[in-house]
Amino acid sequence: MSELELQVKIYNLFRDNGYDVYTEVPFLTRSIDIVAVRNGRVCTYELKLHDWRKAIKQSIDHLHGADESYICLPKMTKISDEMLELAQANGIGVVLFDIESNSLEEVLPPQESEFEWPPAKSWLTSALGAGAAI
Repeated sequence: MSELELQVKIYNLFRDNGYDVYTEVPFLTRSIDIVAVRNGRVCTYELKLHDWRKAIKQSIDHLHGADESYICLPKMTKISDEMLELAQANGIGVVLFDIESNSLEEVLPPQESEFEWPPAKSWLTSALGAGAAI
């Protein structure tokens, strides 16, 4: 499975469950893979097949504009204690996507963002319509 295939499946999963979903949303110096919004809560998902360290760095940046931030990996990925410790220390949630059941399994819940910066929050919410279409 490629990262794009993972993105399409997760996009559809959120959309089918009543979320407003956006992909490749421009934010700060890069883009967020998926932003899911429901009931005014903004959650970001950084999708990775391998490089979880990079995903943690990106997800920390997301917390300047989002309520919660997650790293999403395929279910077959081995989750190390080091990864979980770094994610937890930074308030990042971890979810695994199961391609067979087309579902997400929360391994580590996120913490409410302590890094929210009002200009970044405004930037992110105004950029939602600028994301790529799937």
